[in-house]
Amino acid sequence: GEWLEYTTKIVNGWYKIGVNVSSSQAGGKIRLLIGENNSAGFFKEIATVDVPNTNGQPTKVSIDPVLLENYAADSNYVLRIVFDGTFASDFRFDSVQFDPPTQTSYVARTIAADLNTTRIKLVEFDNGGQNFSYNDNDRGNSKGSFRADHDVDNNGDIVTDDVYQGEWMEYTTDIHAGLYDISLDKAWAAGPSGLKLFVASENYATQFTQLGQFTFGGPNETLTLNNIDLSPWAGKDRVIRVEIVGNFMGLRSLDFVSKTQTRPTVDIVDVTPDPRSTSAGIVTINFDEAVSGFGTNDLVLTRDGTAVNISGLTLTQVSPRQYRIDLSTVTNTSGNYELRLNSAGSGISDLSGNALVDNAIDQFMIDMTGPRVQSVVINDGSTQRSMVSRVTVTFNDVVNGVDANAFVLTNTTTGTQVVPIVNTQIVDGKTVAILTFNGASVIGGSLADGNYTLRTLASNVTDSAGNRLDGNNDGTNGEDAVDTFFRMYGDINGDRRVNLTDFSSFRSAFGRINTMFDYNGDGVVTLSDFSQFRSRFGKIM
Repeated sequence: GEWLEYTTKIVNGWYKIGVNVSSSQAGGKIRLLIGENNSAGFFKEIATVDVPNTNGQPTKVSIDPVLLENYAADSNYVLRIVFDGTFASDFRFDSVQFDPPTQTSYVARTIAADLNTTRIKLVEFDNGGQNFSYNDNDRGNSKGSFRADHDVDNNGDIVTDDVYQGEWMEYTTDIHAGLYDISLDKAWAAGPSGLKLFVASENYATQFTQLGQFTFGGPNETLTLNNIDLSPWAGKDRVIRVEIVGNFMGLRSLDFVSKTQTRPTVDIVDVTPDPRSTSAGIVTINFDEAVSGFGTNDLVLTRDGTAVNISGLTLTQVSPRQYRIDLSTVTNTSGNYELRLNSAGSGISDLSGNALVDNAIDQFMIDMTGPRVQSVVINDGSTQRSMVSRVTVTFNDVVNGVDANAFVLTNTTTGTQVVPIVNTQIVDGKTVAILTFNGASVIGGSLADGNYTLRTLASNVTDSAGNRLDGNNDGTNGEDAVDTFFRMYGDINGDRRVNLTDFSSFRSAFGRINTMFDYNGDGVVTLSDFSQFRSRFGKIM
């Protein structure tokens, strides 16, 4: 009679409830009730758990799925847990667990076309429990010789005896498109009882389409619904539901007899990644049904339009619907590849003799050549090194990983490392990186005087196939690209010295706007800039 309460918000839906307890004896009961606004008069029992003898070990006792749609609202509800019966002295109650229920097929099955017959034994209803994979109104399995842990009455392979109006069972299955005759094998029952047949596009479904109804005449009869088109529900994890009409009966199975011949189809699973820097490896070929007559000679491999000999490769059958071939030894050269399966003249057919309906093609590119640095341009490409405010690095392809971490820029004269600001763009199918500079050693937007080494790191730069930079252009991937340049303020012709030639250009720029001699970046060449020029006059970098 003791109880505990827990205020909670409830979201509409089905829940599988588990009560976590331990006990050295059976006899206790835990009742779960829900009420609104903490008012006792509004409590309604949703489930009762019989506490088993768990030998003192923590155990979760599960209950059939419960629908809590009547309690879902913005207001708070109260879960009351009531203890009834006799409890062991070491009884422990830990928690109540609310999980989404699951519905899965008891056996894997496919309602298959091509003149096949698929049998659903009605005792092999889905796993999931009361109100979810079946509904048994009388509750309690009086027979239980086949599935004693469920409420649906059964005896051997027959759903039988305490079977009542409105009860139902569900069967998850894959469905192939086509026309079917659906036959019910009934063990016993008389008219006007019967069975309604429904289908839905998923388990957990609440909306079903009725396919037809079997109406009983006498005992031991087979009833058939003719020319039922299941094409609208073709696919995986569809659900068939049977609903009882009348009371008391014995039911064995449903036979789905295909009246449709369909030609098999095929797909070559895409080679990934694509493009790639390694050989293609194992390629999988999938048919939509079991086939025969498939061999290596039905496949054609080309590289850049030229046939590649694959006659010595082994085609491995994983299942009658799936095959694999290892292309490692024949795709280790860069190029554009195409693997084709031609249906015409192949002799490939399904088990009913229907020929393969179409071709399958997969195209992929193997690129084992690393990207390269095509050019490094200082400023706008002019010879002046008086100011170095920009370095443009152009690659020969579109590449990844080009940011400040992809470059190491070092003033080898001073030993100072400069971290550039990097902006990239794609121009004519190539990545172009523009490096600019700031920081304590940068004045007027230009690098300081000195000799520089620009190292482009192969560890950062890759192409779309994953190849690392070929920095020294020797055909081997993974080397850094190294470029050198210098900056010397006042050197207008790039001859590494500041002399009278440079002074003539400086004198013409004095008092004007001239970015090549504006040392401090204030917009005009002034005496301040001349002071820097004079300090370098006559010197060589």
